[in-house]
Amino acid sequence: MSLIDKFYHEIKYILLEYNSTLDLDIQYMSEYLKQCGKDLNITNNDLVQEYNTNMFKNEEIPYDKTLSDNISKIFYKPLAKKLHPDKNNNNSEEFIKINKAYEKNDYLTLFIYYYEKKINIKITNNILNIIQNEIEKKENEINNIKNKIHWQWANSNDNEKELIHEYIKNKI
Repeated sequence: MSLIDKFYHEIKYILLEYNSTLDLDIQYMSEYLKQCGKDLNITNNDLVQEYNTNMFKNEEIPYDKTLSDNISKIFYKPLAKKLHPDKNNNNSEEFIKINKAYEKNDYLTLFIYYYEKKINIKITNNILNIIQNEIEKKENEINNIKNKIHWQWANSNDNEKELIHEYIKNKI
């Protein structure tokens, strides 16, 4: 298995885990608010909005901005040519996804499409290092989500849930 293959499989797994973690996060937050939200005198919208604002703050990327912009372009341009609706039987779904990934500098999604569409691009060590950093960043995001209090609450027994709820009530 080549290094590119290894990255592909690792990225597929981490993105799958990330998406399922986000789904569970919404479920756990809803369960927590149904059970405890009234006692805390907060609404679902207030807490979710504050939570999302704090959780999804972008961290500074520790590598050269010019290089990272070039990486987006390296992946994006060949993908855009191949997936453009005019050349792809008016199928715009994938084209829209890569445009969104490009706008967000989502190298992982662009890498997945690059790999799956078998586009021939020279992948340098610098690119692989940035991809590795992005994988680590995504893993950290997953861990941060799983360390939220409503995750602890959702995965606790009744006694622990009551203790967590009391702790939160005293903090608010």
